[in-house]
Amino acid sequence: MLRFVFPGHVSHAKFFLVLLLSVLCSMQGNFSYAKDNPGSRSEVEATRKFISRQMPLSVRSSNADTLGCIPMPKPYSVPCVKGIFQDMFYWDTYFTNLGLLSLGDVEQARNNVDDILYLIDRFGYMPNASNHALLNRSQPPYASMMVDEVFKVTGDLQWLRHAVEILEREYDFWMTERMSPSGLNRHGNSATEQELREFYSYMTTRIPSLSWDIPDEERIMRGSHFLSEAESGWDFSPRFDSRCEDFNPIDLNANLYIYEKNFVKFYDLLGITGGDIWEKAASRRKKLMEKFCRNRTDGLYYDYDWKNRRQGTVFSSAVFNLLWAGVLSDNDAEAVRRALPRLEAEYGIVACEPAVRTAVYQWDSPNAWASFNNLAVQGLDAYGYKEDARRVAQKYADAISGIYMSTGNLWEKYNGVKGNIEVTNEYGLPPFMGWTAGAFMYATDYLGYPQVNTALEVTDLTTEMSHAPLCVESVHPRLSWKLKSDAQSVMQKSYRVTVASDPSLLAAGGDMWDSGTVQSDSSVYVPYRGKMLEPMTRYWWQVEIEDNRGRIAKSCPVMFQTGITGGENAWGAEWIGGELPGDRPKEAVPARYLRKQFVREGKNVEYATLYIVGLGLYEAFLNGKRIGDAVLQQMPTEYTKLIRYNAHDVTDMLKSGCNTVGITLSNGRFAPEGMKTMKWFGFPKLFCRLEIVYDDGSRQSVVSDGTWKLTDNGPVRAASEYNGEVYDARLEMDGWACNGYDDSSWIPAPLTGCPGGRFEPQMNPSIKIMDVIMPRSLRETRPGVYVLDMGQNMVGWLQSKFRWGKPGQEVKIRFSETLNPDGSLYVDNLRSAKCCDTYIFKGLGEETWEPSFTYRGFRYAEISGLDYVPSDNEFLGMVIHDEMDVTGTFTTSDRVINQVYRNAFWGIRGNYRGMPTDCPQRDERLPWLGDRTTGAYGESFLFGNHLLYAKWLDDIESVQKRSGGIPAIAPNYWDVFPDDVTWPAAYFTTADMLYRQYGDSWPIIKHYPSMKRWYEHISHDYMEDWIVTRDEFGDWCMPPESLEMIHSQDPSRITDGALLATSHFYFLAGLLADFAEIAGHEEDAARFRHDAAMIKDAFNRKFFDYGKGCYANNTVTSNLLPLRFGMVPEGYIDKVAGHVVERTEKEHISVGLVGIQHLMRGLTENGRADLALSLASRTDYPSWGYMAENGATTIWELWNGNTADPAMNSGNHVMLIGDLLIWEYSFLAGISNAEGSAGYRHIVLRPYIPEGLESVSASYESVYGTIKSAWTCNDGTFTWKFTVPANTVAEVYVPTSRTTYRKQTFGSGDYEISNKF
Repeated sequence: MLRFVFPGHVSHAKFFLVLLLSVLCSMQGNFSYAKDNPGSRSEVEATRKFISRQMPLSVRSSNADTLGCIPMPKPYSVPCVKGIFQDMFYWDTYFTNLGLLSLGDVEQARNNVDDILYLIDRFGYMPNASNHALLNRSQPPYASMMVDEVFKVTGDLQWLRHAVEILEREYDFWMTERMSPSGLNRHGNSATEQELREFYSYMTTRIPSLSWDIPDEERIMRGSHFLSEAESGWDFSPRFDSRCEDFNPIDLNANLYIYEKNFVKFYDLLGITGGDIWEKAASRRKKLMEKFCRNRTDGLYYDYDWKNRRQGTVFSSAVFNLLWAGVLSDNDAEAVRRALPRLEAEYGIVACEPAVRTAVYQWDSPNAWASFNNLAVQGLDAYGYKEDARRVAQKYADAISGIYMSTGNLWEKYNGVKGNIEVTNEYGLPPFMGWTAGAFMYATDYLGYPQVNTALEVTDLTTEMSHAPLCVESVHPRLSWKLKSDAQSVMQKSYRVTVASDPSLLAAGGDMWDSGTVQSDSSVYVPYRGKMLEPMTRYWWQVEIEDNRGRIAKSCPVMFQTGITGGENAWGAEWIGGELPGDRPKEAVPARYLRKQFVREGKNVEYATLYIVGLGLYEAFLNGKRIGDAVLQQMPTEYTKLIRYNAHDVTDMLKSGCNTVGITLSNGRFAPEGMKTMKWFGFPKLFCRLEIVYDDGSRQSVVSDGTWKLTDNGPVRAASEYNGEVYDARLEMDGWACNGYDDSSWIPAPLTGCPGGRFEPQMNPSIKIMDVIMPRSLRETRPGVYVLDMGQNMVGWLQSKFRWGKPGQEVKIRFSETLNPDGSLYVDNLRSAKCCDTYIFKGLGEETWEPSFTYRGFRYAEISGLDYVPSDNEFLGMVIHDEMDVTGTFTTSDRVINQVYRNAFWGIRGNYRGMPTDCPQRDERLPWLGDRTTGAYGESFLFGNHLLYAKWLDDIESVQKRSGGIPAIAPNYWDVFPDDVTWPAAYFTTADMLYRQYGDSWPIIKHYPSMKRWYEHISHDYMEDWIVTRDEFGDWCMPPESLEMIHSQDPSRITDGALLATSHFYFLAGLLADFAEIAGHEEDAARFRHDAAMIKDAFNRKFFDYGKGCYANNTVTSNLLPLRFGMVPEGYIDKVAGHVVERTEKEHISVGLVGIQHLMRGLTENGRADLALSLASRTDYPSWGYMAENGATTIWELWNGNTADPAMNSGNHVMLIGDLLIWEYSFLAGISNAEGSAGYRHIVLRPYIPEGLESVSASYESVYGTIKSAWTCNDGTFTWKFTVPANTVAEVYVPTSRTTYRKQTFGSGDYEISNKF
């Protein structure tokens, strides 16, 4: 789950600043969004199914006051599945609940209402959203209507009685805090003057026509009006003339009229006297609205400007609240019906009647929103205008379903004129579920569409594990899909795949491939077996399946596109850029700006793709618009061996006639500034091809060559991954990537040499801004120096808003993970990395900036060089990592375990940057193999890291030595080559993880020859009498005997290196035997198994003490490894395990990087789940909880990172997570593969239930679907809910006590079991 976090004390101006950035997190690619034809019935049904799948994914839980979220007693719905809007918003929830009730999810609809009632009871009103940052205002009141809708289904009078008491409190809030002299209600706020100043400042960015240069009193007053307009929900619109507090909105008063009428009804249902009082209140309101809001000329209602005693002039869709409320007379309702053409467009109702405005608002034409489209349907129907209601409902259904079919998503709003998402926006358009889904379900229910049948669906189609990839080079791309069904024991019986060059050809069997009906239950990695695929060409495919009950389901078509096969020479392009005068190797050179203007042929474009390699990092533009939303492109590789190219869909960005491509190049890992022994590959360079495919089949190519123009005299003066970015805003070149820009001073782009690496497409996800967080505080540490606390150790950069700078004035922003005692930044652990950004003012008032070609890990940022006191709301933390799905959820009844899990989550995401790195802050940031030997496995539960680690295996093979040895780092930016066993073991275990977790055998087959070569090298060069003697790092970073030490010096605590190497080599021999069988080399498998037997025998002869029943010097690691690898002689397992337990009970954690990879599983497998739980939940040294209790929000590099030399401690390292995450998912939650299974095709569900833990809840999204396991154990009652996805089978071990089980087999479905212990 992607989540924006809002610290509890931040101003809500910050919250809205996040909206401006949401486009960075919400863009779903660049496919054409235009909708030319109304949505068909099949499109509507597909959209309804999509909603049925996605709605459950928008449910969250918050049980603690953390980072702004207000804890609530029940799970709650948020508007977006991921990205922005991760809190419950008040009026959104009414429409969301309509969707939930349509889908039959009464429980969640009621949960939402219960949470809203809880918040009203706590605060006396319902805040704008369930976030402390939004407490100073409410939103349009809808709680009464939500209670009414839920009560209609449940009929729970006791619940209704409780709800009515709370609703009366909310009504009192509106009648006391939001009244006006007219006797009607208005909107307002409870913000402080400083919050109002900040909000007005924010509004100047949202409505550019506003001026900052006004008196402070006016800023406060206008900020208050705008903040109150935010409470109206219509933020922002022309309705209130930027004076919202001066108006009585017709929709607000219509809603309160419903409250009054509902109280009459509720009182009657509950047998409470006094309903007549509410009837009188409603009657009074109706008369006041008629008096002040009804226009006597046209009979329509307008917002009333009570301050100036006149009606507003904007006719808006708020009028439909009046129909919905039933407040209008029949004649006035008829007036609204006659006025429909003023608001009704081709694709639904727009916000306001079109007119010429002095500003652009998102609550204005042509924008259409779910709320008033729904209320128009309800209101028109209520007054008997059913034909009009059906027409509006159909238009809304057509628009939303058509947009879904074009974009694959629902959105917050849409263009009611065009039926697409080309909207007037005050912030980036977020993909939306919430009210868009709810209003759609209501509209299509109203139109008579059948209830969503999720009994059998085919969904989540991928090509080479990607959704709609643009550069597939495989001759036989692998196709995968998932089955979803509410029924139990569903298995696929057969499938039929069709592939076509045009989606219209699929119905006839496709012109590329028709697999025919294949009797098979395979649904992952089905290879394409059709005609030869052409390069740079789009294809579409779909699959039809039959299940074991004879039911047939067909997927929606999906697209994939091929890349430029044939390598670099097939591109027809030339390398341009390279060294320029003044450049020096290993120095951060200025960014290169390259442009090419070209003329598009006068034909209709079918699709267009930019294929590009921009080394080291690039940003691409077409006609002045940035292409895509990825950051820090290109993917890091060993550039002399391997280069990953990107493909971007630019179809919608092309113009008729002239077009201009612009590329910015910077240093990145290709041209790093001199950091120790970091490899330097050359100066920035570009290689690209823009391919345009016309609808007549012809093509046009634009390639990089000497006709391009180049300058390095742009604003990015230097950019280093480690040292930061220098940006001189005085050198900004407005329009440099647009047509007609004067580039006469630019030079022809120099031709340069190629780096040498082979070209392969980038299939793993790009790095993107995946989260935005706001500072927790800002304080002045010395005159003119300010330190921000982000509240979270994060990875990325700051977006900063500066003001009042003089031209040439410099601002410095430095970063660190921790502080010195005096509050200044502690930077010694950054080593030689400077981690400092420099911004040079152009001197034009407010200037907003964020770097493009650097990043760092930090919690604290120091700002200096300003002439004023900044505010914390002028800074935002942009969190970056590889864009991949969050595939796992995990929570327990234990606070420490939950916090450590959260720390691990942030640490892992912070070290995904196209390769898995060790840390994100100091002068390393390197992909050390040993950190991921087991780490990759645990991480795969949390994140969909399949393609990242598949790419990393290619990186590892690309740096393998001629001898067969494998370096400790890959890509090998530091040539660290200990040539040992424990670190290269990650090459093998990562391939095994991809097979076990994702069922993907190709990485094993692909890399098997390389792996075998390494095995031969170690066997030949370092093995004597079956003992491997070579080891470099030992059990790295074990807790030392003194809190002040970094590494232990006590020989009795240090595990023998030969023991580490030999035990791992034994394990790898067995793994290679399995790999050999998978790769079809049976003779090798026999040889490896023979070797393993010989190694085991020699290992026990050398290291095992039969008398004491322990290995070597009896360290935990020396006993744990043979115990877990299956090397312990028969009859001695209990003794060896006993030594592990004994020392662990005394010393807690006494293992380092190697041992921690096995500790939690080793204890639990040998009957001591209780001891493992103790390690996971304790907070004394050494433990993960100790880090958290001492302020860590990620995972430290050292167990004693706060007491050892802090210069040696990275505050964000993942290596010491070990097997903790595997233990949590596979043991506590009990989710694992059955023996011999891969990809969770055959599942084992066997939870461990240690004393002291009351509950565990986990889910994991496998390649077949969602596996869930949630148990509670209280007062001797064990309750377990679990889910088995379709097309899988589970061996379920039902607990009969905490340590005994009854084995059963379950097919797919949802189950609940309860036992008494």
